[in-house]
Amino acid sequence: MDAREFWQEVKDQKGELAANQKAGKLQPSEADGALIYVISIRNKERNSEAGVVSLATHHLAAQCLIRHTHLVATDEQIKVHKKHQEDQYEYHKAQEIKKRAQFVVQVGDTTADLGARPKK
Repeated sequence: MDAREFWQEVKDQKGELAANQKAGKLQPSEADGALIYVISIRNKERNSEAGVVSLATHHLAAQCLIRHTHLVATDEQIKVHKKHQEDQYEYHKAQEIKKRAQFVVQVGDTTADLGARPKK
């Protein structure tokens, strides 16, 4: 396939993705339907891992579909991805709170420790 044929296929695929998403045949996504979820396919030549879900523009998703590196993600795959993202967010949020946690230990009369005059 030469470059012209490739980019024509990308253009056609991009239009098909956008039309299917508008018609409700594909999952809605953030950014008013300008993005679509794709999932990677194991590719030994590119040493890519299978099962990685990502958001892509229609143009980029079309290229990935034509190159056979990704598929359009199913609703179940998207749910698992979003759940994983939420879990990771909560985990890192908790780690950040632990890092910033400070404890103050007060022992004895603080006025004596500060060298203040005793109360009469």
